[in-house]
Amino acid sequence: MKKIIANGVVAVLLASSAGAAMAVSDEEMERQRQIHQQRIADEKKSYVQNSIREVEDAAREGVEQIETIIRLHESLTDGLQFTDEDKFRIYRIGAEEGHGAYQVKLAEHYLAGKGVEKNVEKAKEWLEKAEQTWLSSRLSVEPLYTLAKTYLDDARLEREDRGAYYIYQACLQAHPEACYRTGLILEGEDTRQPFAPEGVPNGGPRN
Repeated sequence: MKKIIANGVVAVLLASSAGAAMAVSDEEMERQRQIHQQRIADEKKSYVQNSIREVEDAAREGVEQIETIIRLHESLTDGLQFTDEDKFRIYRIGAEEGHGAYQVKLAEHYLAGKGVEKNVEKAKEWLEKAEQTWLSSRLSVEPLYTLAKTYLDDARLEREDRGAYYIYQACLQAHPEACYRTGLILEGEDTRQPFAPEGVPNGGPRN
C-alpha cells in the first residue's frame, strides 16, 4: 500500500515538473519571439536611417535627380516615406551648399507652402541666390528654366520681365519649352520682354 502511495506521489511530482518545464518553454518561446521582432524592427530602422543619410549626401553633392533618388529609396526601403517636410529639409541642405537646382526647389516650397509656411519673401531670396549661382556658371538649363517659369507664372513675385530674360537664356541653351515661350514673347503674343534685369550682365554667366 505504501509503495502504491509512493509511486502515486512520484507520478504527481513528475507530472508537475513536466508542466513547469512546458510553462517555462512557452515563456522562453515568447521571449525569443519578442527578441526576433525587435531585431527586425531595429534592422528596418537602420535601413531607413541609411537611406535618409544617402539622400542627404546626394543633396550635399548637388545631384539634380534628387526626386528620382527619393522615389527609388522609398520603393526599395520598407517603411520609408518622405514627407513634404522631409523634402524641404533635403532641398535646404543642397541649397545651403550653393546648388542652384536646390535653391529653386526650396523657393518653390516656400511659394506653395509645402513642408514649410508660405513665404514669398523667402522664395524671392532663394530665387535671387539661384540667379547668382547661374551667373557663376553653376546652374544647368533645367533649373534655369524652372527659375524663369516661376518668375513668369507667379504674379506674387512681381518679376515677370526677369522671368522673360531667363526664359530667353534657357532657350539659348536649347531648352525646347523655353524656346517656345521665347517665341511667344518675340512674336508679341507675350508682352514681357527678355531684357537683362538690373545688375545682370547681358552676356549672361561668367566663365
